[in-house]
Amino acid sequence: MTRCPNCSYLLVFLERKRKYKCARCSRLYSQSEIKKVETKQFKEKHILQRIEDKKEKIRDANREYFKTEKGKKALKKGARKYYLKNKAKIRIEQMNYRKKKRAEKVKLAESGLH
Repeated sequence: MTRCPNCSYLLVFLERKRKYKCARCSRLYSQSEIKKVETKQFKEKHILQRIEDKKEKIRDANREYFKTEKGKKALKKGARKYYLKNKAKIRIEQMNYRKKKRAEKVKLAESGLH
């Protein structure tokens, strides 16, 4: 269904006038204007779809690569590199997580639900 270029509301075709009319903003559009707008919208959608397809193809290739031995080694190497770079931050997060879990266990024990 065609939409108004101005407000994106659905257009109604008026046969007597041979034009499209927007029910919301009451503007009239010729068939050629609507055809141009539809063509432009189609091209934009097509371009966006092609970009999304390329991204998906890259994601699939990456998934396949990381299933191989070489890819697994690269993942381990990257994870190790990240850990060494952020060791202090990771340890603080681990300590906070453990404190939180201990507090939850204490609460459960005190309430008698454990």
